[in-house]
Amino acid sequence: LPPAAPDVTAPRLSPSLDGDLSEWSGLPVYSSPFTVYTDDAWDGTDDLTVTWQAAWDDIYLYFSGTVVDDVHSQSQTGNRAFLGDSIELQIDSDRAGDYGPALSPDDFQVSLSPGDFNALPPSSWLFQGTADGSMGNAPFAGATVVVAQATEQGYLMEAAIPWRDLNVTPSPGLVIGLAVNANDNDRPGTAAQEMMKSSVPGRRFGDPTTWG
Repeated sequence: LPPAAPDVTAPRLSPSLDGDLSEWSGLPVYSSPFTVYTDDAWDGTDDLTVTWQAAWDDIYLYFSGTVVDDVHSQSQTGNRAFLGDSIELQIDSDRAGDYGPALSPDDFQVSLSPGDFNALPPSSWLFQGTADGSMGNAPFAGATVVVAQATEQGYLMEAAIPWRDLNVTPSPGLVIGLAVNANDNDRPGTAAQEMMKSSVPGRRFGDPTTWG
């Protein structure tokens, strides 16, 4: 059986996706402070801070993020957006019914890219677990909407993830698995995942029991 629900709560709200987070005022704020991955070229610099909120209505799971990062580098899109500054939500949509340490089709990864605030627009990509325990591109085009706005310190992001993409019918009290992960790339012109921070200290990519 899964452990008791953690203290991450998504209140009911239908925010406008416009990069203005004032509608989110008063909702619980969470963070992703735990470094769970670094590549061999990472120089140890930690300039990334991420705070975030979640909300829901009958159609969407909503996400807002505030990212502080002194170097913005994103040249990729689609299923390669993780090789640049971006956010990834790992979601176990059937935590109560399929709780185990292996990936399966009820596990999803939603990639949210802010773009480069120039020629590359914000974008999303949906990955889905498979019956053989891997994570691949979802067999359908996800309909997640992403908006992002550059700030002096980094960027703001809002996203709306359709519940139908996650095969979920939402209801009050629903518990899902969730890890909010932020990728950092401080090498402009290079596609690289230098560092990842997560909301869960022991987060492992292929083990939904570590997603919180």
